[in-house]
Amino acid sequence: AAEEFAMSLESPAIKGVYAVSETHHLVEMDIPSILVSQTPAQANLAENFGVQLVAVKRQRVRKNVFGKDSLYYEVADTAADGFKFEGNDRIVVFGDIKALQKLRKID
Repeated sequence: AAEEFAMSLESPAIKGVYAVSETHHLVEMDIPSILVSQTPAQANLAENFGVQLVAVKRQRVRKNVFGKDSLYYEVADTAADGFKFEGNDRIVVFGDIKALQKLRKID
């Protein structure tokens, strides 16, 4: 079941999958475009998709040792006033296989 699930999630938007059990996984994925500009409360991932939001990773830019821009991700403070999902965010979510597949398919 776990192998079938991993294969069903194969997509450039999926950045990582960690099996917590045979039925539940943590998934890091690009933010679905339908969620961009929403707050976590508005997106209500638990109610709408059956998954729990664990973290949001926000894309940042820094200079590397050669002075060139280098992209990296850091965990964003989702409790900060005015926090909304942005287009280059990645979300880390936890849920069962069916819920995660539903979320992956919305974009």
